[in-house]
Amino acid sequence: MLTNAFTHYAGVHVTAMAKNERLYQSLNPEILGLKSSIALGMQSGLTAVKLALKQIGREELVENKYLVAKILKEIKEMVKRGTPIDIEKEFIEIIDNC
Repeated sequence: MLTNAFTHYAGVHVTAMAKNERLYQSLNPEILGLKSSIALGMQSGLTAVKLALKQIGREELVENKYLVAKILKEIKEMVKRGTPIDIEKEFIEIIDNC
């Protein structure tokens, strides 16, 4: 029912969440037994890629600006073709191919 209520997608929203989740969301998702999350797609930006890298335990790649930009470009190309980006599956494949 509320599975996507706290999922953030657009670049500016993800950036705001990264800076201070409590100021950005008017309701704490934990009250409902949920967590904030990000989705990757056409409107994603560099911050979303960096957060996704951290989420899958690849923090060491975050500082490589060239790689992060290349990953973001590939995400946008895949989404144009209609491929959904799952952070635990397709995102890892994108990283491996970059």
